[in-house]
Amino acid sequence: MKRTDILIIGGGLAGYTAAMAARGYFPSRKVTLVRKERIPLLPWGLAYACGRGELKKNLMHDFSLLDNGIEILIEEIKEIEPQGKWVSFIDSTQLYYDKLILATGSHPAPWPVKGHHLRGIYTLKKHLAYLRELINALDQAQDIVILGGGISGLQLAEACSLRGLRVTVVEREPHCLSSMFDEDLCSLIEERLMSQGIKVINCATIEEFYGKEQVQSVRISTGELLKAEVVVLAIGLVPNIDLAFRAGIEIGEGGIKVDEYLRTSKEDVFAVGDCASKPFFFDTDSSYIRRASMAGHEARVAAANLYGPKKTRKIRIDKLLLAIGGLALGSAGLTWLKAASLGIEAGRVDIKLNTYPGSPVVRMIYARDTGAILGVQIKGSNIISVREAMNSWVTLMEEGRAILNLPPVEETLCCVPPG
Repeated sequence: MKRTDILIIGGGLAGYTAAMAARGYFPSRKVTLVRKERIPLLPWGLAYACGRGELKKNLMHDFSLLDNGIEILIEEIKEIEPQGKWVSFIDSTQLYYDKLILATGSHPAPWPVKGHHLRGIYTLKKHLAYLRELINALDQAQDIVILGGGISGLQLAEACSLRGLRVTVVEREPHCLSSMFDEDLCSLIEERLMSQGIKVINCATIEEFYGKEQVQSVRISTGELLKAEVVVLAIGLVPNIDLAFRAGIEIGEGGIKVDEYLRTSKEDVFAVGDCASKPFFFDTDSSYIRRASMAGHEARVAAANLYGPKKTRKIRIDKLLLAIGGLALGSAGLTWLKAASLGIEAGRVDIKLNTYPGSPVVRMIYARDTGAILGVQIKGSNIISVREAMNSWVTLMEEGRAILNLPPVEETLCCVPPG
């Protein structure tokens, strides 16, 4: 009968981090990681890497796992039995465990309209052979349509444009990245994209794919027909919860339900990363937002708590950093419109940060009654400065120490705040 002390299911960033953290906390325990992929992929910049046709920097290697005595099994798990504390593989063999961490990740959301079965329609699935197929298709294409104007869709769009492809981004919202930036900054981003020859169509979606066996064009909701040898769906992620659901583990909003220690409803079973539900910092739908930084944090917390609660998960503010057409941008927390939708009377003010290289400009969204800063949006030419400024403000916001003192601040305004 095969047995391990600590079993991690999933070999992406969350699973890798959980295994390494478990080894650090419990050096005498046997740690086993089970994954389906022979070579997993790092998520950072993956869309841009696909567009550029080079995945080498995104490959995850097993050297550190093996050097630390972590057992790696390239298998697919068919069933989890929490009461008996075992899992079964496709070949029906079983593996018993003492503690279990689910790091099963997520998969790209589908778009099942007519013609979705045609060749040439891809997602950004984290599977090496699949993404190499996408890269080969891009090598032979001239026209590409990307459904989704989020960070992955825009990174892919810019990279493909730099390769000389004709790129169209179709976004269902009034602006790309409208959940993270105010309207004027969204417009600035779109202007940068269009200056690179990228066509952006907002308030639209794909209604049908056309072609015989291979996609040749798409019809969007405006009635326009767009030529496309390749279509990439970048419309969000869906948590992989099937194994947990079939095992009777409680599912919450946006993923497997966990408490502040990352424990699930079943004893000795934890869940981390994209498959786990997320807490709200603000009263928003951030439970559906999935970031690599949060996955790593959760993995370390869960590993620490395997043999008794020691650490709690921090409720983090979602943040985003990107560079588009020489413009560096960062965003964290609420936009002005999102604050208004929550019934918060919010103001916004732009301040030039002369203490940072390149003097980026930070927009603060604040509650008028208390001065509490609810969100920041930063733009500049130096991405390192933008990142450092954003991280500093996020730390203050998470600690409840970001309060806007309007009278002295007004002396440093670089523009009159709208709203």
